[in-house]
Amino acid sequence: MENATTTLIAVGMLASCIFPLGIALRLSRHRDPHTLAPLLISRTRRLAPLFAFLTAISLWVGAYALELLLDDFLLSVWMHRLVFVGVVLTPPAVLLAALEATGRRLGRTGETFLWSLLVPIPAISILLTLTNDHQALFWTPGALHRVGALTPLGTVHGPWYWVHTAFSYSCVIAAFLLLAHRYIRSNRRLGEAPAVAVAFLIPWAANALHVFFHVGASIDLTPPAFVITGVLLYRIMHRDIHRN
Repeated sequence: MENATTTLIAVGMLASCIFPLGIALRLSRHRDPHTLAPLLISRTRRLAPLFAFLTAISLWVGAYALELLLDDFLLSVWMHRLVFVGVVLTPPAVLLAALEATGRRLGRTGETFLWSLLVPIPAISILLTLTNDHQALFWTPGALHRVGALTPLGTVHGPWYWVHTAFSYSCVIAAFLLLAHRYIRSNRRLGEAPAVAVAFLIPWAANALHVFFHVGASIDLTPPAFVITGVLLYRIMHRDIHRN
């Protein structure tokens, strides 16, 4: 019974990544009249951050589900690397999407400063993730553990992991404050306030339980929680981005 339940959890995670991926593909059909490359990060940045956010969630959830389902250690390590690629892309993407949705215009100097903060850390994190076999700055792979029928990869977190964690929380908190100000404090479309709260509180709770109260090889519920976040924020942000 336990094996069937854990396998069902992983298969459900794999299936759930279809939702944000499908929404991202739907966004890819939109054309921004202000740019010839709407899916590239450019000055307009209208739909690109939302597209990147949903794609990163899909990568995160899909790779984590495969990591759980695969028994091969080498394949699990590569899936674990892809998980971290999704993890490091998601927070800055959601912050940029929130900036677009709330209509904040920072000017050329402000945008340059923002990109100077948001681009280097994810880029360095991805490089460390893909070349992290020996230096132990990000994480070092341990052994495969059994959780019912699943086999998550046990890892030891290096110092850069905690830098990334602080950066990620900062991005997500900033995105929440921007959206909360628009929908909760300003009384504009107050009906969106519960969606904003649920979208951020669910993954925060799931991630805190996993990162700070992690025991053994327990299953991380942050990825499927972020699927809920992606769908809810798409519902809110997509309409606002088109209005601005």
